[in-house]
Amino acid sequence: MILSILKEYVIYTHIKNFKISPTSPANAREMVLFLIMLFQKLQIFYPKDTIQFSCILGDSAIKPITLYNLTNKILEYAIKYEGNDCFIHPPGILDAKIEPGKEFEYQITFKSKLSTKVDGRVYFINRKPGWSSQAAPIVYNLTSNITGRRSIDYKIISTNLYSQFAYKLQVKLPFPKEKGEFEVRIEQKKKSVLIKKKGSSVVRQNDSELLYKVFFLRGEEEGKSTIKFNNPDGISDVTIYFCP
Repeated sequence: MILSILKEYVIYTHIKNFKISPTSPANAREMVLFLIMLFQKLQIFYPKDTIQFSCILGDSAIKPITLYNLTNKILEYAIKYEGNDCFIHPPGILDAKIEPGKEFEYQITFKSKLSTKVDGRVYFINRKPGWSSQAAPIVYNLTSNITGRRSIDYKIISTNLYSQFAYKLQVKLPFPKEKGEFEVRIEQKKKSVLIKKKGSSVVRQNDSELLYKVFFLRGEEEGKSTIKFNNPDGISDVTIYFCP
């Protein structure tokens, strides 16, 4: 299995059979040579750079990777990806063939689904087999950077002063055919007002230094406020309590 994985990354070794068992222990000399070969070969898989995809949650970001052929020979790479499925690769493009003096552009689209950081790694591995001279693989790390959130909709909740009102909010999961359980949090901000000062300058500032919490979730204090999506349509309800 180890040899087959190495072959996927075009790493060849003189060892033909890597079966180790109590009845057929590995030869010490062969193992040392094998480890030296791994030490030399695996270093070229160190990522060339980290590409950061920055966007607001729910948006997309596109970044191109450009490969250049500065040699007088044709370069052929197999493209391999490992990581989160938020990074979308061009469909049907599994390899790259670059003529001498030409370039190849490979576009990666990041579709943000989660606010947490996600990572991936894309490999451009030389397709030329055997022990002859080969072009070194090109590796890039991919990482996300969520810069903020955008409100999907605005809801107006009204009730009498000091009277608690339960508002049932319908939430639709933006990921089709997916199920799961998500934590629900309420972020409350101070109301800001415009104050006109001398010189006709307008300044926005908070009308109060105190923040009165008026929205609540059941189980919020214990950190157990969650919403589950089990229906095929991806719709679920969460109850928000409002007490002004």
